[in-house]
Amino acid sequence: MKTRYLYSFLFIVLVACGKDDNYAAPDAGIKGQIIDDITKQPIQTEMPNGIRMRLLEKKYASPSNYDFWVRADGTFENTKIFSGLYDVRPIDGAFFPVDAKEVNILGITEVNFTVVPYLAITATASATSGTVTLTYKLLRSQAAGKITESRVMASSIPTVNVTVYDVINNEHKSGTRNLNNEADNTILATEYTDTITGLISGKTYYVRVAARTATLAKYNYSPVIKINVP
Repeated sequence: MKTRYLYSFLFIVLVACGKDDNYAAPDAGIKGQIIDDITKQPIQTEMPNGIRMRLLEKKYASPSNYDFWVRADGTFENTKIFSGLYDVRPIDGAFFPVDAKEVNILGITEVNFTVVPYLAITATASATSGTVTLTYKLLRSQAAGKITESRVMASSIPTVNVTVYDVINNEHKSGTRNLNNEADNTILATEYTDTITGLISGKTYYVRVAARTATLAKYNYSPVIKINVP
């Protein structure tokens, strides 16, 4: 008798699980890019812990946030979304807040945003034996707190940011310039040059510059530069 009850219980559980499987799968997606209003190029960030896209489905009175990460090059894509009307906006980046856009997501829907970053960074790189030199400028169109620091970093993989860089012979291939004691007007008028030494000759590295203000702990970034070290 106990065996019969056990089989009956397992049958009910399996039927219940089968009903859950009948829910429709996500049938739409969203993609696009976030444009830096200063450089007019996709904003540079890091992934994860950089910028997130936030979606709120408007058919619900109190919708839950649906967030996903923006790629490091400022583009984003998510193909696992249910069709519907959403409020969409980028959040948590080193830029001034932007208003949400109302987007009717059907199929793969494209939407782009333009943001004003706290800082934009232009940079070039050159290499000598075991060394990379980065020359850069910090730019802004709107003040967002005191400019506090800039950083240079080198990685042997394309992912490079303030937490991902090489450590060679116990030395971090990242350096920080403290800008707290320099006036912002002076910083913005200055072209800086910083070097990363102790790299391996004959190897390819990925380098970039980051900077931040007192407004937010997150960094603005230059594009990643691929360079061969002689």
